[in-house]
Amino acid sequence: MSRTQRAPAPPGALGIAAEPTDLLTYLSDLQAWLDARRADLDRLDSAARQSGTEGVTADVVLALTLWQAVRTRTDELVTVWDSGRADAVARERMSQLIWGRLGGDPATSLLSLVDAARLCDAQADQLAARLSFDPHAADVTARLRSLAAGLVRAEDAALASADTEDDAVVARLRDRLARLRSDAARGADITGPLAALEDETARTERDLIVATARRRSLAKDRDRAVALRSTLADRAPVLSQVAERCRREIADPRGSRSRTWPGSARYRPNPTTSRRTSSGWAPSNGRWRGWRTPTPRPCASAPSCAIASRS
Repeated sequence: MSRTQRAPAPPGALGIAAEPTDLLTYLSDLQAWLDARRADLDRLDSAARQSGTEGVTADVVLALTLWQAVRTRTDELVTVWDSGRADAVARERMSQLIWGRLGGDPATSLLSLVDAARLCDAQADQLAARLSFDPHAADVTARLRSLAAGLVRAEDAALASADTEDDAVVARLRDRLARLRSDAARGADITGPLAALEDETARTERDLIVATARRRSLAKDRDRAVALRSTLADRAPVLSQVAERCRREIADPRGSRSRTWPGSARYRPNPTTSRRTSSGWAPSNGRWRGWRTPTPRPCASAPSCAIASRS
C-alpha cells in the first residue's frame, strides 16, 4: 500500500465562509499533497507499463483524471484566495468550490473536491496492491542511483584537486553508500540515512566544485601576474632613462643647461612686438622682453676724468 501522505481535511462547510488561517493551511497542504500524489502516480504508471498486467491502464487513467480535476479546482481556489486578500464573500465562494461539485469531465462531474481527492488516494492504493508495487521502494532505487552519480562527480572533483583529504572524504561517503545498499537489499528502511547521505554528498560535491574553480582562478591570476612582471621588467631600462632625463632637465636644470647671456640669439628682441628707443629695444606694451643697453655709471674720480678728457 502507498505510504504517500493523504489528502488534507477541508475547512468550513458548504455556504459557510471559513477562517483565513484555516484556508491558508488547507491550500498549503493541498499543494503539497498534489505534488506528492502526482509523483506517486507517475511511478505507478511506469510500473504498470513494465508489468504488462491487463486492466491496469484504465485504473491509472482514472487516478490521473481525478488528480487533474483536483488540480484544476485548486488553481481556482488560489485565484479566489488572491494571496490572502479574499474577503468574507470570497471566502464563502471558496467554500463552495471546496464542497460543491466539480463539473466538467463526466468521470468527476458529480464529485466534490474533497471526494475526488479521497477517491484518488484510494485508487492509488488499489493500483499499488494490484501491482504488488511500493512506489517508495522504486523511489529509493532511483535516489540510490542518483546518489551514486553524485559520488562519481565528487570523486572526479577530488582527483582534480589532488588533495588526499578530499579523496578520504569521498571514500567515506562511498562506504556509507555501500552499507545503505546492503541494508536495502535486506529489506531495511533506509529513508532517513539515505536523506542524510544525500545532503552530505551534495554539500561535498558543491565544496569540491567551488574549491576547484577557485584554484583555477588563482592559477589564472598567477599567470597574469607573471606576464605583467615580465612586461614591466622589459620596460625598466626605458623607464630608468626617462627618469634620469627628467631629473637632469627638470629637477636640476642648472647642472645640465649652459648659461645664455644677453646679446645672444636667445635674447634678441622681436621687432614685431618691440620698439626702438635711444638706449635699446623696449616692448611696445611697456613690459621688457629684449636686451637693453645699460646706462653708464659716472666715474668715481670725476674731476680727473674730466681733465683727462680735455687733454
